[in-house]
Amino acid sequence: MARAQPTEFVMHMLEALEPLGPITVTRLFGGWSMRLDGVQFGVVLGDTFYLCTDEAMRADLAAEGSVPFSYTRRKSGREVVIHRFYSLPEACLDDPDLALDWAQRAVDANRHRV
Repeated sequence: MARAQPTEFVMHMLEALEPLGPITVTRLFGGWSMRLDGVQFGVVLGDTFYLCTDEAMRADLAAEGSVPFSYTRRKSGREVVIHRFYSLPEACLDDPDLALDWAQRAVDANRHRV
């Protein structure tokens, strides 16, 4: 069985975040996890890049219009919201430097988890 290959969007994000350093990409729950020096700082689920956050980042990301990752449970139909993962702000799609700033902030916020 062939291993799943990163999507075009994952490759785009890797290229955009390349200045951070060597990023490792692995499968995660049907998506992709991104790590820098062993620190998980982001995940790609579908065509959305989510930053791994801390409490301070969540407030700042929400102020930028970012939303937490959520999904609907199959059996109950209940929505589950995962506040650890917030979408990259829309402005980052047109501003690579802003995307780098947010990604570095996510790395710094998650170093203690290694």
